[in-house]
Amino acid sequence: MNLPTFLRKSDELAKQLSKDQLLAVIHEIARTLPEHKREIFLDTLNYLSLSSSFRFGLNTWGPTAAWV
Repeated sequence: MNLPTFLRKSDELAKQLSKDQLLAVIHEIARTLPEHKREIFLDTLNYLSLSSSFRFGLNTWGPTAAWV
């Protein structure tokens, strides 16, 4: 599956999840990250928590998603 299709489907599914379900997804992603990608993941979460301009589905936020 190409990236635009994957992102669209991921966004559609994520919009249907509750806050607790989204927290569980984030926890699972964090749990399975290799050690060398954990700092970037935390930096991304931190940036998003500080940014009032973040809007769901945009690729214009802070650190690159190199943790994936």
